[in-house]
Amino acid sequence: MKTKNHYRELFEAKNELHKLLKRVVVSTKLGRQRKYPDDDIELYPFGNGNISSCARYGQVRYYPEGVCGEYELDNDTETIKYLIMEITKRYKYFRKSRDANKLEYIKGKKKFAERFFNPPLKELLKKYGDENGEGGS
Repeated sequence: MKTKNHYRELFEAKNELHKLLKRVVVSTKLGRQRKYPDDDIELYPFGNGNISSCARYGQVRYYPEGVCGEYELDNDTETIKYLIMEITKRYKYFRKSRDANKLEYIKGKKKFAERFFNPPLKELLKKYGDENGEGGS
């Protein structure tokens, strides 16, 4: 049986992920944000697919490239925390590289950002993908 603390931790993790996705989408121009009616945010490309968060319904989805379907992460605190850690790490690396390579960044902002955010999410594919870690249902 899940406790109040588990649900509080899950709620806080979803909110943190949502805020992080907003910051990344605005900064990198990868993905899109819809404020009304549901406050949806999508980051793509990300991890050979895309990730979306809906603040209104508390949904977190990952859509891997080449797979018909989605991974519903709504109740998976561990995976949401992994995503927060991975996105934060990639975002910090992106910002550091952007500052060091301003000319390259200016020439192709989206392409520059994709290099940091599109590499596969190995841990997520191990958990939800097939035995080879290549995606699946």
